[in-house]
Amino acid sequence: MYVGKERRNRFVALALAVVLVAGVVLALLATVASAASADARPATLPLHATLTSIVPAAGAQLDRAPTQIVVTFDEAVSPDFAQVVLDRDGRPVEVGMPRVRANEVTVAVTGDAGPGAYRIAFKVTSDDGHPVTGESRFQVGAPGATGTAGVPRPQVTPTYKTPQMQATTFGHPDHAPGLIVAGVLLVGGIALMIYEHRRRAAREDQPIS
Repeated sequence: MYVGKERRNRFVALALAVVLVAGVVLALLATVASAASADARPATLPLHATLTSIVPAAGAQLDRAPTQIVVTFDEAVSPDFAQVVLDRDGRPVEVGMPRVRANEVTVAVTGDAGPGAYRIAFKVTSDDGHPVTGESRFQVGAPGATGTAGVPRPQVTPTYKTPQMQATTFGHPDHAPGLIVAGVLLVGGIALMIYEHRRRAAREDQPIS
């Protein structure tokens, strides 16, 4: 009778150990599968204001200097952070305060604006909070007289880093649930084996009557 009970206890302990090991393996596999699924998802690019037009146009050759500069974007920009500067042959030309109406920024040219090579530089902040900077060039008068011809199109640079897809490694927060489950099962399995070992040792130490 004692031998049968001992065999039954051993069978139960072995079954529990197998279940615990299987649980650890499944938890780890689920964690890896979840990480692979997250890595397969493409990174989402944040939205930002995009330049749609600028007046004077990039590369334009004008007979006389413009009286204002108009920069237009595809979405509204913040009126508190709009900046537009103008220079001629590398020297600043005075302009008025920017006037922002939704997606359009306008500044009046108030300084001395004679013939020469001009550069417009602007900085705005779109509604999503991302600053966008850019520049454009145009020419007033003959290109060879006081400067070089303008570039064919404005240069615009969103001033933020595009998020890149990164491989997920162990220790990533997405792995926490699976690792916690695996750790609990592993600790439980170790505790069960220690308990079974001590129980057997206690039985062996009992005197045979």
